[in-house]
This record gives sequence, C-alpha cells and structure tokens, in this order.
Amino acid sequence: MDIRNHRSATASGRRQLQIENCLFENLLHTPYQSLSVSDLCRQVGISRKAFYNYYRDKEDCFCSLISRYIQDSLLHVATQISDNATTLEAATALLEFWRDRRDFLDVVIRNNLMHLLLLQNMRHVLEEDRTTLELLNTPDMKSDTDILACYMTSQLTLVLQWYYRDFDTPAVEMAKKLLRVIHAPLIPL
Repeated sequence: MDIRNHRSATASGRRQLQIENCLFENLLHTPYQSLSVSDLCRQVGISRKAFYNYYRDKEDCFCSLISRYIQDSLLHVATQISDNATTLEAATALLEFWRDRRDFLDVVIRNNLMHLLLLQNMRHVLEEDRTTLELLNTPDMKSDTDILACYMTSQLTLVLQWYYRDFDTPAVEMAKKLLRVIHAPLIPL
C-alpha cells in the first residue's frame, strides 16, 4: 500500500470513528428511532453521500460501533488473562469488560437493540475473527461449540441477570454461575 492510500485509510477510519462516536453520544439521550442519518451528518459535518460511503444505513453504523466494542472486549480479555488461564478467568474478564460498559448496554437495552448486539457477536465470532474462540480455548473446554456457548451466554447472563437484578455481583461469581449452566449435561430428546 502506498503512503497516500494508507493516509486515506487512516483518515477514513478516523471519520468512521467520529460518526460512530456521534451516534453513541446521541443515543445516550435520544431514542434510536428518532435519530436520523441527516442528524448525524449535520453534527459530524459531512454530507449524506459521505455517510453512505461508509455505511449502508443507520443500523450498519450501529453494528460497526458494536464491532468496535467486541474487538475492545477481546483485547481486554487478552490483556487480563495468562496463556494458561481457565475458562472461569476468561469469562470473568469478559464479564468485567461489559460491566464497565454499562452506558453502552443502557443504549442497547433502552432502544431494543439487543438483537443487533447478539447478531453482531455471532457474526464476528464465526466469520471475522476466531480470536474469541482462541482466547476462551482453555483446557476445560471440549469444542468450539462449548467456547462459543460460553461467550454468548456470558453476554446474555450479563444483560438478563446483572443489568436487571444484581449488577453489583462480582464478575467471578456471575462467571461461575454461567459456567455451571454451560457445562450441565444435555438432556437427550
């Protein structure tokens, strides 16, 4: 890649970050359905055409924001656990990351966007980056399905139990609960 294209890609990445941050800041006080692409463009200082150079629509922009949070969560887990960490340690680090992003979860839940968070998580893990599976691949996990179940269940556990009932419960206690559920034997049909 020549220098010009690299600079352009960097400028493009900064612009996308600016748009996504503007979307998030707006969603802290404005309902998702009430926020328009025109509002974002006006606030960021770009044309609608420029917005559509980066995203298909507002949902695509929000999914890109979710992807950024997912990548940040993976980086957090990678920096918090050792190479020989247990699944409990990895799940705890993941839950701690999301607990510390309660404002993001507030936006997701208040705007009924949980489906986008879950779909983006699944897409990211299965299509883009197997880092999640690798990070959570510990001696006590048997397959990628177990690991993916751990990852997705940690997200759901956080939202359903922490957010609605006892968000102050330590992450390690929540991780223990979720791992007991994940490792429960399946009942044959």
